[in-house]
Amino acid sequence: MSFFLVTSKFIKTVFQLRKQIKDTLVTEIRITNDTIMCYNREGEPVLFEFSQEITTISLEQARMSLYLNDLKRTDIPTRSLEEVHGETWEDQVIYIRDKMRQNRLDQVSLLQYYYLLGERLEAQFWSPAARTFIRINFSISAYRYTWKAASRVYQLYHTRGTHNLLTVQNITANALLRLSDENFKALVEEARLFRAAEVDYILGEAQE
Repeated sequence: MSFFLVTSKFIKTVFQLRKQIKDTLVTEIRITNDTIMCYNREGEPVLFEFSQEITTISLEQARMSLYLNDLKRTDIPTRSLEEVHGETWEDQVIYIRDKMRQNRLDQVSLLQYYYLLGERLEAQFWSPAARTFIRINFSISAYRYTWKAASRVYQLYHTRGTHNLLTVQNITANALLRLSDENFKALVEEARLFRAAEVDYILGEAQE
């Protein structure tokens, strides 16, 4: 049997590392003497990229490059957007809420449920009545988070396209919620440009 001496410095480093990956898709990190590998909930490797300015810019700015890489992705998703059941939009919101409360829900699924919730709220014009319904049917602590996260996820992927949502590696609902207004607007604008370029490419291919 071997032993490893755990010091307070080691514990502090691990704690800081856990905080850094909290808003990402990384659920497991394996560290050896010469490698560091990150994995998502499905056990698939998660690639990460170091910014050239990693020592001089804020953590949010460093993560922005990862979020932009997600928006550039053109992979064909292996899954489809969830179908929402319910006769009325209120029934559909309750269905989405119950899905979001499931244990061990992966981040991509959670992201799509926030999108679907935003889609229903958009159909209601984000009205006071819709806001009241969300306040009543979500916990007091979750209400503000849920409303804003649904708004941001819907704005971003209504602009970029839901196919991109289903292949993300770094963007999460919590990450979008924590972005400053300025950086979120910049992300949406980049999503619009990426989508326009993608459409132009597809139309070009169709004409050849």
